[in-house]
Amino acid sequence: PIIKEHRDSRPLVDKLVEAGNACDDMVQAERSNALRRRSNVTPLKRSPLTGN
Repeated sequence: PIIKEHRDSRPLVDKLVEAGNACDDMVQAERSNALRRRSNVTPLKRSPLTGN
């Protein structure tokens, strides 16, 4: 009986694992994009203006 339950629930478990992996991939991509954006926004160091 338990083997049949395992076999019957396996497709659902596989779908859940796939969905979890896809979610992890999206979160990781968002984090890397946020880090990239943050580095692009870093202010530049400017030399002070000198008077004439």
